[in-house]
Amino acid sequence: MANHGVTDVVGKGNINLETDLGCRLILRDVRHIPDIRLNIISTGKLDDDGYVIVNSSSIELWYKRLGHLSQKGMQLLAKKKLLPDVSTIELQTCADYLAGKQHRVAFKSFYSFRKSHPLTWCIQMLEKSIPKTPQHNGVAERMNRTICELIKCMLSHSKLPKSFLGEAMRTVVDLINLSLSTSLAGDIPYRVWSGKDISYKHLRVFGCRAFVHIPKDKRSKLDDKTKPCTFLGYGHEEFGYILWDPVNRKVIRSRDIVFLEKQISDDIKQREMREFS
Repeated sequence: MANHGVTDVVGKGNINLETDLGCRLILRDVRHIPDIRLNIISTGKLDDDGYVIVNSSSIELWYKRLGHLSQKGMQLLAKKKLLPDVSTIELQTCADYLAGKQHRVAFKSFYSFRKSHPLTWCIQMLEKSIPKTPQHNGVAERMNRTICELIKCMLSHSKLPKSFLGEAMRTVVDLINLSLSTSLAGDIPYRVWSGKDISYKHLRVFGCRAFVHIPKDKRSKLDDKTKPCTFLGYGHEEFGYILWDPVNRKVIRSRDIVFLEKQISDDIKQREMREFS
């Protein structure tokens, strides 16, 4: 063993193991060693047996960075090897996702009627839109719906007020332009437009805590070198990030930032209330 000790193996066999996600694994040639108090599983051995090791925390982080993208969308990105350290996607139901995207149960499909009345369907497709009826412009309305749903998801997760709607919308549009598009045959809008390769290394979780470095000329010797802010989005023509300074109540830009992506503004408020109570 690691401490150079020796112990006896009293038995060897196969064990059926069920994970928290309901997956059943068969662990072969498991040693029974009474002197070892903990159950130890070798990930290297699982890899040799053909099992895929999934880092759930990494999946959840990318899910939030991409603005609560659907499981299908993340699977396609992972398949194209655009998400580092992610190979298999298995998402759990998310309350923030439901806050923005929960729908009513669909009615019976109209497909059978279209199939039996092809001429009627063609005439309907060729009809012009009625004035002041944007619902007839299906493509634009579907995109508007997608943008609104993602905004709700991100505001729900970040616990930011609705006054940050503009910043959330800008970030959502950025993420959509970095996602796969069916109208572009599975390509990415930003890559088609710019001709440049796509990287997601700069992505961060919307609304997370961020510490911004304060330049020398903006502080005295005994002042803190950093100030806590909230991440709001990405700079386009200028490199850097857009953040909210809650003390001075203004939007700032910076590139010298340390992100704490697992903390949001609501977590900060609750911790401060506990400290002062």
